[in-house]
Amino acid sequence: MQKLICFLFLLLGFTSGVNTLFAETRCFTILEQASNTNDYEEAVTLYAKCDKCLSELLKKNTSRDGSAEIYMELFNSKNLQLYLYSLNNKLKEWGMLIEQTKTALPVYLQHIPESPDRRDMLAWFKILETSYYYERGLFRDAKSIAAEIIADLEPLPVDVVEQDRENLATAYNFLGKIYAAWGALLQAESCFLKSIEYRGGKKNSWAYKLLGDLYLEKKPDVAERYYKQAKNEIVGMLPSSNSDDSIRYLNRLREIYLKLAIRYADRKQFQLAKNALDHAEEFDKKLGSKNALYRILALRARIFREENDAKNAAKSIDLGFISLRDNGKIQHYEFAELQLEKSRLLIALGHAKDALSELDKAKEVLAPNLSFAAGSISAAGLEAPITFLDLIKLRVEVLYQLKVLGQGEESLLQDLWNTAKIGVDIIDSLKTQFQFEADKTLVLQNYKSIFEYLIWVGKELCDRGKSDYCEKALITADKNKHLQLLETFRKRRLMNLGDALTGQLIQEIISLESDIRFLQDGTLKNQKYIDLLNKKEASLKRLKDYNPKVYSMLFQPDYITIEMIRQTLLSEDDLLIEFFEGEKYIFTFFMTIDTLLIHSYERNNQRSYENNIRVLQNSLHTVNSDLSSIPKFQEVSFWVYEHLLLPLGDFSHKSHVIMIPDETMTSIPFEVILNNKIEDREIRWQDLVPNYLVQHYSFTYLYSLNVLRENNQGRSKEKSTKFATFTSKYLTRNLKASEEVAKNITRQLNGSLHTKVTKKQFLEYVQDLNAFLLVAHAEYDAKNPLESKIIISDSQIGDTLYAYELYQYEIPVDFSFFMNCDLDRKDQGRPTGGRFLPNFTQSFNFAGVKSAVISIWEATDGASGELIESFFNQLDSLKISKDRALQQAKIQYLDYYKNKGDGGKLQPYYWAHFIQQGNPDYIDLRTRQDPVKLILIILGVLLAILFFLSRKKSATS
Repeated sequence: MQKLICFLFLLLGFTSGVNTLFAETRCFTILEQASNTNDYEEAVTLYAKCDKCLSELLKKNTSRDGSAEIYMELFNSKNLQLYLYSLNNKLKEWGMLIEQTKTALPVYLQHIPESPDRRDMLAWFKILETSYYYERGLFRDAKSIAAEIIADLEPLPVDVVEQDRENLATAYNFLGKIYAAWGALLQAESCFLKSIEYRGGKKNSWAYKLLGDLYLEKKPDVAERYYKQAKNEIVGMLPSSNSDDSIRYLNRLREIYLKLAIRYADRKQFQLAKNALDHAEEFDKKLGSKNALYRILALRARIFREENDAKNAAKSIDLGFISLRDNGKIQHYEFAELQLEKSRLLIALGHAKDALSELDKAKEVLAPNLSFAAGSISAAGLEAPITFLDLIKLRVEVLYQLKVLGQGEESLLQDLWNTAKIGVDIIDSLKTQFQFEADKTLVLQNYKSIFEYLIWVGKELCDRGKSDYCEKALITADKNKHLQLLETFRKRRLMNLGDALTGQLIQEIISLESDIRFLQDGTLKNQKYIDLLNKKEASLKRLKDYNPKVYSMLFQPDYITIEMIRQTLLSEDDLLIEFFEGEKYIFTFFMTIDTLLIHSYERNNQRSYENNIRVLQNSLHTVNSDLSSIPKFQEVSFWVYEHLLLPLGDFSHKSHVIMIPDETMTSIPFEVILNNKIEDREIRWQDLVPNYLVQHYSFTYLYSLNVLRENNQGRSKEKSTKFATFTSKYLTRNLKASEEVAKNITRQLNGSLHTKVTKKQFLEYVQDLNAFLLVAHAEYDAKNPLESKIIISDSQIGDTLYAYELYQYEIPVDFSFFMNCDLDRKDQGRPTGGRFLPNFTQSFNFAGVKSAVISIWEATDGASGELIESFFNQLDSLKISKDRALQQAKIQYLDYYKNKGDGGKLQPYYWAHFIQQGNPDYIDLRTRQDPVKLILIILGVLLAILFFLSRKKSATS
């Protein structure tokens, strides 16, 4: 009987084991099916079944050894699902699963013993997480995770396996892509080479391709060398069968040579471009699909057109249309791209009207329901907005040519206005789309000409008596500056405008916008479409309530109106000047409380404008003891006045200029412009003093008109300490005089002095101030303006304040004075400082700083100290506005050294580097003692004296 019972127990255990084994096999089979299917929906369903199967299995399995394998497969399933989402660009699902997996990760790792497989699984998850952050543009997060992978695997573990090297190489590739996105080419190249090193000469085609992409724009010959290495590796790895790997590698080869061909064509190296196209066509044929043949033929047509070979250009275009028809899967934008190339050829042949007809055919393909007469559109309804922008750009160019040739009257001007207006609307609506994709982030840079044509036709219509078009042209110029700022964010840090919740909401809105675009077709506007719209509106409301500044900036910029400027922002003394720098024209807008004028300077002689501006910039940023340099400075300074300012008339009755420069002009303080030219005698610096515009006007500089409104919206509340100075002994070693002046000013104003503060302390202290003076080392990053920085402390690595960080902070301060000691010698003598205007000051302005005086280049310590002291004295004693205080400080400086006969010190380098930005109104910086506190202190002292005397008397008695 005992034997029978034992046998039954053994049989029951065996049956249970078999059932468990069968269940495990069933789960693993489902997982294998999910990973092998090419159908996305089927894969999602199978992964869900697999997860459910493995979870049920865990409930039944109490053995640690048995559960370890199940947890490993569950982890593997999550990674495979993440990979599926990454391949299909399902960003929302991808992000949600990453968060779920991170939550469950400690449990997985607790049950899975240390092993190369566990290490590989964890590294793979982190790689997928890095990829997600990279695709979202969250580069710092992506960099952090990639660095974690490298720290986990470097140096290589004792039980190293091939997959460890593969994961390290992949992490370095991502790190390199992040550095490349930031423009740090040397660091990027170092990472890609490290990736190649870890792979030991195998499977390096992707790293070589990334190296090629890195140098494609500036050094195509270097790019080609890396691309060839990628090609050789790929050719050596190509499977004989037409497998998925084979298709992927052939696609990669084709794209490599297409990129090279485009870059060579851009550089007019047409034979090299043709050779690259031959290779691209070769790989396209091997793929058999001929999906890219129309692109190859369109590029061939462009090359033939630019070589003035119209016959072969036309032939290539015809072959392109044939290839699309033969392919059987014609996309609208593909047809339109060929139609655009045909239009360019017709323009080159002088058939502008025929080109216009072809462009309208392309429009019917891309947007059949759109009428150019409407003059308004959103990019949301466009299948290929970038291609449509190409169409708009070309169409306005044709209309402009027709107008210049005298082949059209006002109706043509109105058509040009409507077309360009649609283009500007599309660019505006694209401001939060296509973020972080290298080939799509230069929307504004590539299509600025559309703004230029819109302003030009606005001026033409205004000159014909339609004054409202003058106003529309000015608003267009200013909108361009607002979008330029957003362009910078789209390329670098759109998600980092604020805290984590802000970034999450921005990400959510952009994701919903992407989904909505896919359902925009009228036949698909079903309940799902309506649900997505409602979700987007809800997310927008949450962002508006939580972070209204970011919401307004990105999704609903409240562009200023002319009526608002006249009624609330300009006074009788004000003259507003805004520049727009285009390819064909420099536009100058002059606006007073009752007048708006536009002047256009045609850049027929491109070198004339650029050379004069460059000579002027160099004159400002260098010291020259040779008097022979003065006539050249006078010539270029007066040239700016004569060609860009004087044509609009005499405004000598105005005393305050609000200046909004553009591009190259941002590094020029207009106080140094001369309104008169001395002829027929030797000129000294003393002779120029009466002719500087600073003698006649005070200047306030702005980045855009919207800043004018924002800076006039109320003052921050009165603080107990109104003013403080922040300095660092190390950073001001060349600014001893300025440091002493700063200390004296602080004592004079009863302010507080802080030396060697950390960034954290600085951001805490300014919360309790109305104004501050900051003496610090500043560096401008020309490639990545938002990476420009102010180094608060020399001792702390993390104490660097980047321009992009300011969008995350609240600094409710009315006025700031920046005295920067720029020690970056590679930028000396170059006009980089002025570009702080649209970067640091705009960043500080966003954070809440309403006004600033900034130094746009590093001048000598003594001159800077004199100007700083004079400025604060004027402000404190005369109670005048900040712009007039700075003007008077400069005039006093000029008068002093003129009377002294020291012409060398009268060079603009010494006195013109400080400019006033933002709200110019007077501000009281003096911290006054609270009378109640003062009385209590006096009473306290008196009581103490009386107590002492009474004690002394008692002791004597």
